[in-house]
Amino acid sequence: MQNTEHCGESKPSPLKSCYSYLELGLPIIPCCTPNHSGMSQKHRTTCKSPGKAPLIKGWTSRTKTTAAELEQWQIQWPHANPGLPLGNASGYVGVDIDGETGENLLAKRSGGDVTVTWEFTTGSPDSRRLIYSIPDGVTLKKYKQADTTKEHAELALLGEGQQTVIPPAVHSSGKTYKWAPGRDPFTFGPPAPAPQWMIDLMAVKKVTPIAEARSKKKKVAVSSDPVEVLDKLAEKCPRFSIDLKQQRDGGVDEDTWYMWLCVLVSAGYSEAAEVFSTVSTKHDDRSISRLGKLIARQDEDPLPPVRCTTLGCTEAEIKTCHKKIRVNRDGDITNSPAAFIMSRAQVVRRYFSGGQFIPRRLGEHIMEDYYLLFAGEKLFIYKDGVYCDGGAEFVRHECKERLGDQFKKDRVNETLYYIETSVNHKPDELNTRQDLINVKNGLLEWRTGKLLTHNPKYLSTIQLPLLYDPSASCPNTERFWREVLPEDCIPTVEEIFGISMTTLTKYETAFMLTGIGANGKGTLINQLTAFIGKQNISNVPLQDLGEHRFKRAELFSKLLNIFADLDKKALQSTGYFKMITSGDEIDAERKHRDPFFFRPFAKLVFSANELPRTSDQTHAFFRRWIIIPFEKRFTRGENADVRLLEKITTERELSGVLNHALVGLRRLDATDKFTHPQATRDALETYKLANDSAAAFVKECCIVTSNARVSTGKLYVTYKNWCVDGGMRPLSNRKFYARLMEIHPSIVKARPGGLDRMFYGIGLEIDTNF
Repeated sequence: MQNTEHCGESKPSPLKSCYSYLELGLPIIPCCTPNHSGMSQKHRTTCKSPGKAPLIKGWTSRTKTTAAELEQWQIQWPHANPGLPLGNASGYVGVDIDGETGENLLAKRSGGDVTVTWEFTTGSPDSRRLIYSIPDGVTLKKYKQADTTKEHAELALLGEGQQTVIPPAVHSSGKTYKWAPGRDPFTFGPPAPAPQWMIDLMAVKKVTPIAEARSKKKKVAVSSDPVEVLDKLAEKCPRFSIDLKQQRDGGVDEDTWYMWLCVLVSAGYSEAAEVFSTVSTKHDDRSISRLGKLIARQDEDPLPPVRCTTLGCTEAEIKTCHKKIRVNRDGDITNSPAAFIMSRAQVVRRYFSGGQFIPRRLGEHIMEDYYLLFAGEKLFIYKDGVYCDGGAEFVRHECKERLGDQFKKDRVNETLYYIETSVNHKPDELNTRQDLINVKNGLLEWRTGKLLTHNPKYLSTIQLPLLYDPSASCPNTERFWREVLPEDCIPTVEEIFGISMTTLTKYETAFMLTGIGANGKGTLINQLTAFIGKQNISNVPLQDLGEHRFKRAELFSKLLNIFADLDKKALQSTGYFKMITSGDEIDAERKHRDPFFFRPFAKLVFSANELPRTSDQTHAFFRRWIIIPFEKRFTRGENADVRLLEKITTERELSGVLNHALVGLRRLDATDKFTHPQATRDALETYKLANDSAAAFVKECCIVTSNARVSTGKLYVTYKNWCVDGGMRPLSNRKFYARLMEIHPSIVKARPGGLDRMFYGIGLEIDTNF
């Protein structure tokens, strides 16, 4: 083959002169054009070495090139430069002597032992390149020395993972690479073997911490050529493409080097990480040690993928490369270049060690992306400013998605248990900020009206389905309230709506809406439900609060317990009712889960046509009730507003109701007591009387005068029969006698002349002389 010069041609085609190289078995590759003509815009942007960058994948492992390939490359890149891969695959290494400094360094390193071999000049001034063959069983990496104060002043020994352009390539300066006289492959014959001093400087040690660490790792099915891995990553990730080129040209800085090692090792490609490290002259014993430790750690404590943002990429750059931005629970972008080279199987392997599933790894991975908390035997997930029920179902779905074909029920249960244990909170650690109301557009400081940004640190499991707008009004609600409520009860209803938004329990009050027929109480109940949100409400009958531990569990983390059209069944006990209204700790249980204790803050709101009877006649019971009577009756005629509920529950209307509720809550906070108008006081007295069987019996069946008398036995039997006829449970005779004398202190109990015991001052209407 003759030397070929670029004699003024505007568009040389160096590959055309390379067919004779193929006859010698040289694995020629195409490199980019010296002025980037015919190259893609992406290549022009990322390539920092015009005329030298390989254009095909897998070039480092190429051992042969065919004439057909060469012909195809000429069609695809007519003006591409020819290159020769270096390293074990091709069997060649090179010496790049750049300028006078390079010659001096060569003399120093070689001691004058520079064996004659293939040689050509390059496009740089006073520069030349030597090509040697590699002895069998030796891997030679790049070695470089340079005077950084000067341009074109270095000595580089080129080996594994590198290549050199060869004549008749054209330099970016326009000069042509030329074989030295008598030193071309056709005249000289096979190149001389690399001298020993080169081998000593370039040889890769056979036993390294890297090899030792890799030998301890379990063999996996997925494997890939390390050079192809690097090429694939460089193709997908512009930043890696730049850093890979810099690594080959002399080496990136240590931080960048380590981050790319982490990317490759975490993706399961430790061999590619080793190749990336060794292509730089900076690779030394310390590099070997650090990489070995990194590989050894991966199986015991896997590295999280290095994020694109950590490598300095902007959100726009990440979106261009990945198409979709991934964020974690804190809104941080989590995209990683590792995603470009990791297979599904490699992703799943992060959750295993030596074939054994490690639930901690999957659990931690899920918790990196989502805020979760476990309390009251329930798992919550943070979404749109609130911890929502359904966390367990969500975690099961995530496990299925992340484990893929390794999904098993026991693995999901183990992961779920790990997460529940990791994010476990005592029930009283939730919703502790009583000065805040969680609404859709923020956290409202209800005393000041200031709106704060949602924050998962508040552990709020309650959010009202409302938007806070201090200018909003609710004309439909105002009209409705005036129509159905006693006028003096409207402030009380504002306070009920207000206290229902909070976790406050210090007022120890429950609410009952009463009245027969179509009177509006059902509509008000439905509006209150829409206002607080069904997800924040339980629906347990008053009678079940004391009788069913499973039912009590439903009150956990609820603002309201509403039950409409309460049955008139008498209350068997009132102990839990008092504890719940006071916010005292109660026990509860969910089916198939452990019992637990919590302090409820749900306000109790009921409606009933007929109030349930109770045998509890204490002040402690009755003082807890506010009873609002609905005394107006409405008939559904032609002019009835069938869309009333819809009108009073629109988003805008409820924002206005929120402002009314805030007025009521602030009034309650200022006065420290509920507005108790005459209508509610009268209703409570009526309820007291209806439930005081002794007082009701006396009022209905007895006369109380100074000259009346009746035997104690006759009076009690009559009372007992009266209770049975009325569906009430009678008091014992002792409690009945005590209650009778409490109601009417003027009554005297005596036993005259040893006869039957008598009551003086009271008698039965049907037998006043007895």
